[in-house]
Amino acid sequence: MRLKALRKLQAFRLDALAFAEREWRRLLTVWEQQCSFKLFEREIQRLQAAQLELASWDTRRRSEMRRLRREHESRARELHLAQFSIDPSHLRLNPADVAALASFGFETAADVVRKLPELVKVLEKNKAMDVQAWARGLSAKFQFNRKAPPDPRLVAEVEQLLAARQRQLQEMLRDGPDKLEHLRRQIEDSRARLEPVMDAAAKELRAVRASAKAVREEDA
Repeated sequence: MRLKALRKLQAFRLDALAFAEREWRRLLTVWEQQCSFKLFEREIQRLQAAQLELASWDTRRRSEMRRLRREHESRARELHLAQFSIDPSHLRLNPADVAALASFGFETAADVVRKLPELVKVLEKNKAMDVQAWARGLSAKFQFNRKAPPDPRLVAEVEQLLAARQRQLQEMLRDGPDKLEHLRRQIEDSRARLEPVMDAAAKELRAVRASAKAVREEDA
């Protein structure tokens, strides 16, 4: 009878130990997410990276323009094909075909060339082949002048993207001090709220570990 009661007590205390350990691991995770100064350090690293990126902005711009020149032919071809809208009368497409194509983002020859594999999912085989042949024919007729400078539209597109990124970095650095201060206060408030809970959980864990150990020793 005594052995049965001892085993029951042991099971109860092992359950209590498992619960206390789970709760401790949960609190450690919350601490890492809300109270660790690694959060503050990561934000500083993010701001330092933004500062470095801005400091090397001329290099970044030259790199983007070199990339544009490397992609000049493919981008120029795409711009050329984007001028040709899918003509339902020429390609023997009905309104339902056109609506289906539009819903999948097929509106110009450029869309067809860029997403050829998807076309057969939208149209029946013969119609898909006709649309493919039409777009490929336009692509084959495209004449690229390698000596010509990049299309001004492409240059403007790159410049716009660069300008947007530059503004984003500048705003990040401008708001950085306030964000760091807010983050510091947030971490300190979270610590003040969680420390008593952590202390109580640690005390409870020590107690149930000692209790479980005592039962195991008694059983032995």
